[in-house]
Amino acid sequence: MSLARVFLVFLLLLTPVVRGEAADQKSSVAQEAPAPPPSRVIPLAEVAARATEVEALLRTDRALLASTPAISMIETRLPGVSTFLGRELERTVSLLQQQTTLERLEMMHEAWARRQLLTTTWLDPLTRRVTDLQEALTRLAEQRQTWTQTQEAARTAKAPESILAQIAGVLAAIEAAQTPLQAERAAALDLQIRVSREVARCQAALAQVAEAQRQVVGRLLERDRPPIWNSQWWVGAGTLDLRNVRDNAIDWWWELDRNLRDPANGLTAHAGLFVVLAALLWAARRWTHRSAAAEGASTATAVFDRPFSAALLIGLLSHPLVYGVAPPEVRQLFQILLLVPVIRFTRPVVDPRVVRGLFLLAALFTLDTVRRAVGTLAIEPAILSLEMLAGLLGLGYTPTVGPLRRPPARAVESERLRALRVVTTLVLVLFAAGLAAALLGYLRLARLIASGVLGSVFLALVLSPVVRVITGLVALALRIWPVRLLRMIEHHRDLLERRTHRVLIWLAFVFWLTRSLDYVGLLGPARTLGQSLLGAKLERGALSISLEDVLAFVLTLWVAYLLSAFLRFALEEDVYPRVGLARGLSYALSSLLNYVLLALGFLAGLAVLGLDVTKMTVLAGAFGVGIGFGLQSVVNNFVSGLILLFERPIHIGDVIEAGGITGSVRRIGIRSSVVRTGQGAEVIVPNAQLVTERVTNWTLSDRQRLIELPVGVSYSAHPKKVMEMLETVAQAHPQVLRQPAPRAFFMGFGDSSINFELRAWTDQFDQWFQIRSELAASVYDAGQAAGISFPFPQREVRLLQDPSARPAEGPVPERPT
Repeated sequence: MSLARVFLVFLLLLTPVVRGEAADQKSSVAQEAPAPPPSRVIPLAEVAARATEVEALLRTDRALLASTPAISMIETRLPGVSTFLGRELERTVSLLQQQTTLERLEMMHEAWARRQLLTTTWLDPLTRRVTDLQEALTRLAEQRQTWTQTQEAARTAKAPESILAQIAGVLAAIEAAQTPLQAERAAALDLQIRVSREVARCQAALAQVAEAQRQVVGRLLERDRPPIWNSQWWVGAGTLDLRNVRDNAIDWWWELDRNLRDPANGLTAHAGLFVVLAALLWAARRWTHRSAAAEGASTATAVFDRPFSAALLIGLLSHPLVYGVAPPEVRQLFQILLLVPVIRFTRPVVDPRVVRGLFLLAALFTLDTVRRAVGTLAIEPAILSLEMLAGLLGLGYTPTVGPLRRPPARAVESERLRALRVVTTLVLVLFAAGLAAALLGYLRLARLIASGVLGSVFLALVLSPVVRVITGLVALALRIWPVRLLRMIEHHRDLLERRTHRVLIWLAFVFWLTRSLDYVGLLGPARTLGQSLLGAKLERGALSISLEDVLAFVLTLWVAYLLSAFLRFALEEDVYPRVGLARGLSYALSSLLNYVLLALGFLAGLAVLGLDVTKMTVLAGAFGVGIGFGLQSVVNNFVSGLILLFERPIHIGDVIEAGGITGSVRRIGIRSSVVRTGQGAEVIVPNAQLVTERVTNWTLSDRQRLIELPVGVSYSAHPKKVMEMLETVAQAHPQVLRQPAPRAFFMGFGDSSINFELRAWTDQFDQWFQIRSELAASVYDAGQAAGISFPFPQREVRLLQDPSARPAEGPVPERPT
């Protein structure tokens, strides 16, 4: 082979490889190069149909131009709100430059938080409107591009003039629709920017108030005034112009009058609500008096004896729920008015010896409210000192020589008096601390103690009648039609009232603690401290968990358990008795519902912890393997328990016989069941034993029981008469079934008697042994009356002489025994 031929063969072998590499390079280049945009040209045959679609799209877009009620409301109210926020921001800055109390700072924080919530709520519809308008403009831009390309293609293809005119009309309509949408989007964006500006203003005010709160809390223990006996204090107080007090009072009254006339506060409508509530509660008092005469009085409904006080209490406390947080002046007026129903509700339920103390606390609270309303004055230390001194002198005698003094050593003291003495002593200690702080010049601390003590006591006095009124309303609701027709209400009304009262007490305590901190201005710092404690995380490798997660997990499980308990209670009391379920099915459904809700609660708790449930499959698989090896019997019993609940071969209350144990089934649990024997013992039987082994169920299909009574009579009795007597005795027993009828049988001839057996059926399974005993006694009485004797076993024994023994002197006579 020549060298040229070898080289030619080599080239032929190398050509496919080169072509493959080139093809790979071309394919990679083709993949890296961007794909050309798809053609948007509409075929000429579809121009008419697509033009109709564009017209429908334009009608939909034109509907977006109409302003919604929410947007119109925002446009109308925004100028006034902006002016109001600007004025309030200036007022807030001015107050922050002065020595503002923690209480006033907390009120300012609540007000600005409410304003921020309002303005933030306005952003949601504006954002949706801007998004809808932008999407409409994007759709129109895409349609315009498509129809522009279609117009160019139609001109190139020299389409008919009618088609070109239709395409031009569609483009003109699209351009005409874009202009108002762009204008509306610009207006919506402008309105959104203006609202965002107000939200930023609220956030800035909240930040300033929060900073002021931190500064005031940090300076609580700093002296801000000279002591009251210092000459500098008297000089400053002497320069006080009494006109300042008058001007502050006039300003407070003017603000109060303006807020009372402001329609936004709804005080006129709320006055009408008070009239309606008073009429309804007065009618409720008459109805409760009539029902008490028929069914018995209830202590919970005694609150309706004072309908006008209850209406005033509900009206004043419900105002913030309807119209939001009231202005400070209106709130202070409401607090003073609340003293009227509070005292009227509290006097009948407290010891008469402490009524004077209640009036004194009410007077001190009113004085402290006036002091806070008038504002910071040079004579404020003196006013605080007088408040604390009056409290010390007025309440100081009660735990020593007054009504709360300690009884003699052998006297019995009630828990309520002991608690009142402890509370009174604590209040006196705080009054003394407030007096010392005011005298020494620690004015911030004195304000905090005075407002905190009086405000907390006032709030506790308010919550006591509130709990009683709500409990009374619940008790009234449980007695009206159709609620009273429910079985759970009929059977457990007192229990529901007690549970409601207990829950309300806990809620009132939480509310009292929260509002007391709010009253003294420590709610914000306490909230920040609580959030920091709840947010503290324990990190260990990939594990990161916080106290908040743990509490949320426990709370989720607790809520699931309470929900399960309530649903099972409602089903067992009101649903199962009305639908006529088979015996034992109700227990199976309740148990299944309990398992499902607890499992869902556990999964929800895991989700609250932040665990991805879908990623739990690996852990579940490993857990399943561990169960398969180490917990076989537990899983076997669990599955057997589910079989018992679904297949229901055994019901609650059934009398069974298994493994030498006879008794009634009391409970079918997850792992085992409880069987109570006739001797009173409760035997724990694994569920697997009830499924895999032989079990005799005496009451599976019905509660009937066959009673077998053997009877033996003497050979002198006539068998047919004996059988008639036995059947007559059985038929006369009230708990023996007529169908099937009792029967007597001649069983045979015995050694000492002829034997019969009485067989009778009863549906009183639990009393069959007692019925058998009563039948036996009746048979004996009937036999004695008929002259029939009941023989007992007899044996005749003869003693014979041993033939191998020598006879004694004289014959030995036989002695029958």
